Amino acid sequence: MILTKFGRTQLTQDNCPDRMACLEVSLPRKPNMSQKSKIHPLLVFLGAFCFGSVFLILGILIIGSGISALDEGRASLSWQTCEGIITHLEMERSRASTKKSGSSYAASIRYDYTVEEKKYTGDRYSVRGNLVNANDREKFVATHSVGTVVTVYYSPSSPETSLLVPGTNYANYVLLGFGILLSFFGAIIAFASVRSVVGK
Repeated sequence: MILTKFGRTQLTQDNCPDRMACLEVSLPRKPNMSQKSKIHPLLVFLGAFCFGSVFLILGILIIGSGISALDEGRASLSWQTCEGIITHLEMERSRASTKKSGSSYAASIRYDYTVEEKKYTGDRYSVRGNLVNANDREKFVATHSVGTVVTVYYSPSSPETSLLVPGTNYANYVLLGFGILLSFFGAIIAFASVRSVVGK
């Protein structure tokens, strides 16, 4: 006699000639591990493709921003110049500061300048932005305090576009390189996801 979920069952030669077969039927079967539900291939493809596409688009946007900054930096070397006066300066510790990269400060700066008897106000220090290293902070404050006369570089075709330091530096190339790597990584993921579906 054996116990099943249906109650007691008496195994005899009369009701079950093959006891092993009856025992196999009466015992609950274990689920087949290989039959477990799997993620649909289409969902895997869509997830990988969207993931790669996001990185690709972000990379392209960063590349565009990097190229634009490089072009403006090179063009600024031949911009017109005039005298300006610092009217505002505040230094705030940058959130990007880390123990590894060191401290840096964001300079909130404004300066007035006049082009063809028209007054303008600028707020950019250089093409890469207004970040100042901690080691250069005191020197920067001393040379850009309120009332200091500075040389302003402005675009001849757009005098409202100005900065105090023309040209480019390594930060512009780092930004461009990061955009290229990001878009390349995203393109590989997106291409691999498409190939995995088309190749089947």
